Amino acid sequence: MRALVDTDRLAKLLGMMGSAHDGKALNAARAADKLVRDAGLTWPDIIASSALPILPNSELTAWEHDFLSSLRRQKYPPTPKQREVFDRIRMKTACRARAAA
Repeated sequence: MRALVDTDRLAKLLGMMGSAHDGKALNAARAADKLVRDAGLTWPDIIASSALPILPNSELTAWEHDFLSSLRRQKYPPTPKQREVFDRIRMKTACRARAAA
């Protein structure tokens, strides 16, 4: 099972990669890569997951959470059926967000 990535730490490390000091930038890149790999993920997993909403688990059923997690790991574009399910989850959470505002 894959672990979760500390996205705050990953964001900080990626920001440090722009350092004018080559050693600092290289160390940040290596640390970011280790963080991703230690979570059992690849960079394509990370990039693909950025297109999906990050939602508190309490807003999702266990099935919906598992579905989104599997969609993040998928190496090919979503099927039309997967896209329908994704859109339903997105609409559900958007409605809840509007109601909470």
